[in-house]
Amino acid sequence: MHKNRRTIQLLILSLAASILTHIMVIYALGWFGNYNLARPVMMHNAVMVDLAASTKTTSAPLAESLIQQDEHEEVAEQTVPASAEKENRENNTRESEQVPKPDLLPAPQAPVVQTTNTVDATPAMPEMHKKTLKNTTIEIASPLRSAAEFLNAERETLSYRITLLGLPVGSGMLEATQENGDVKITLRVTSNLVIASIYPVDDLIETRLIGGNHIITKIRQQEGRFKGDRGFTLFLREKSVFWIDVIKQVSTREELPTSDVVDILSGLYYLRNRQLQVGKAETLNIFDSNIYTSVPIEVLRRETISLPGFKNANTLLLHPRIKTEGIFKRAGDILIWVTDDKNHVPVRVETSIKLGKVTAELTDSEVKRKGDEKKKE
Repeated sequence: MHKNRRTIQLLILSLAASILTHIMVIYALGWFGNYNLARPVMMHNAVMVDLAASTKTTSAPLAESLIQQDEHEEVAEQTVPASAEKENRENNTRESEQVPKPDLLPAPQAPVVQTTNTVDATPAMPEMHKKTLKNTTIEIASPLRSAAEFLNAERETLSYRITLLGLPVGSGMLEATQENGDVKITLRVTSNLVIASIYPVDDLIETRLIGGNHIITKIRQQEGRFKGDRGFTLFLREKSVFWIDVIKQVSTREELPTSDVVDILSGLYYLRNRQLQVGKAETLNIFDSNIYTSVPIEVLRRETISLPGFKNANTLLLHPRIKTEGIFKRAGDILIWVTDDKNHVPVRVETSIKLGKVTAELTDSEVKRKGDEKKKE
């Protein structure tokens, strides 16, 4: 019994040893191939390309995707150094030598598309955009008005003393500057400390001529209990105006009958550059107080007037027949005295408000013209 068990064990061990020996011999001979389970599976690099078939069978969506892909890769391809390109060509040559002959490969059932050869027009795409940008022109409208029509100096500052019924009540400053073909005119009127406690006045009007095609005006007022904050833009070329009242929160956009339109301040400076003659009226198309109106300016007569500081001036008396309320809360006509010379400097202005007649008289002036040295203050 014991011998039989011993015999069976020996037979089993012999059979296992024989099977193991045969497996090792077969593996050594390579009948089952050479396998390395730790090595990743790599696809073969050899691909046969039929360029004629690929050109015919490439669909429009695929071509469009290839164009977009080539546009994104174009910048990267341009930055590859020459040495890297040479190394890539050598690698491609070595790989092509290892590719089996075409007759040993089975015929492909569907054509294989090679990305680098299917889109030949992609390098022209950036050039087309460059030509488009190169041929694009920006048209700038020529100015309808010039700075010389309003101001023939680089800078002008005029200071005024304001009186009410002959009593000094405030001061005013009219300043105009010209730079790069644009004109800026500012008028500031304030009451003195004594009158401010009874009837405060703080008016600021600013007008700008921009590019010869736009006039922008801002008006901020405080006269007694009245307060105003409004402005407008004159689009001369479009013959329209946009007006807004900040306090009342209302605005309008309307057409104008002509492009030859100004506001009160720019109209005053435009009038100064005209050839004024006694008995001959000038006409200004003015937008004021949200109203467009045609204003005749009468040149009444010549007068010699006395100014503060015992100065006399030969002047022309102008009478603008303004029908609108104007930038000041006036109640009557307005008269303007300008010097009887080519500069036509306004030396005196009279108007009426609810409290009585208001007079502004020139007390000081400073003018800087082209080529003049700047005056020291």
